[in-house]
Amino acid sequence: MPLNFPHKHISPAKLNLRLKITGLESGGYHNLSMVNVTANLSDEITAKSILAGAPKLTELSFGSTVNPAQIPKLSQSLSDPEINLALRAAKLFEERFSLDAGIEFSLRKNIPAGGGLGGGSSNAASILKILSAHHVERLAAKYSDEELFHELCAIGLKLGADVPYAIRGGACIVKGVGQTIIPCSKTFQRIVDGTQVFIALPDTPTGTKEAYQKFGSQNTWLKTETRADSWIEEVENMNTETGVLKSLSGLCENDFEAIISDLNPEVASAIEQVRNLGIGTVNLTGSGSSFAILPFPALDFSHSEQIAIKNAFLSLKINYFDGRIQLYYE
Repeated sequence: MPLNFPHKHISPAKLNLRLKITGLESGGYHNLSMVNVTANLSDEITAKSILAGAPKLTELSFGSTVNPAQIPKLSQSLSDPEINLALRAAKLFEERFSLDAGIEFSLRKNIPAGGGLGGGSSNAASILKILSAHHVERLAAKYSDEELFHELCAIGLKLGADVPYAIRGGACIVKGVGQTIIPCSKTFQRIVDGTQVFIALPDTPTGTKEAYQKFGSQNTWLKTETRADSWIEEVENMNTETGVLKSLSGLCENDFEAIISDLNPEVASAIEQVRNLGIGTVNLTGSGSSFAILPFPALDFSHSEQIAIKNAFLSLKINYFDGRIQLYYE
């Protein structure tokens, strides 16, 4: 049956536990090797109606995790149907399926822009899932669940490499330009789901395009080589609790961290200072500027560790989110 309105949907933030660049596609896109999870830092979308006509963002608000100085620029970009990924997703849905996608919705942003947390991609995935649920009867007559997922992912890839993963959710290995998504083992999912995490939210965003360009200029092997990521095969075979717990710390790595030293020295300095606490694992997510502090190989921080991390953020004057890995699934 079609959705009842208003319909609320959560758009969770993405965290890269691992991000390695393994090569280049002929079209210039980078091949990636990632392990992604979602966190309970999330945007909130409320669909009010779905009619014929252009999709419309009717109301926009911001939570305390968004830097007030960024709000004017963010408000302007999110109001632009050519920039807002959620509005673009609705238009592409209508073009692909010839179904009404004139969705009217409100959006509360809690995920800062330009932080590598995939907020825009998550919003786009939410709109695609809301529209699919609304038109479920007509879509089910033409597609199996898996076929529909692949159709939505094809739309998502036109918007960004993180959108297909955001449609699937959970803890996943993501390869290529975002099109290959392999759910991690049930054991891996069970262990990491609910793990405590501090997400640092620096004020200065990092430009994704600029980060990739910088990586390419510093790693000329990209023009001639493809490099395997041996860790991914290990993650695919993580089926025991002991194996997962032993591997979590070593798994966390991000190829963009060295780039951040040049592009965003303040973020690099903050990562170094938090890492010097010697608590858990500190890991950049996406191309930054956000980074996660995880208790790996433990799954929770002690009380004294939590105080030390919070004091570090206070001294660095960095906003943060104290939350959990929460594996939202489709």
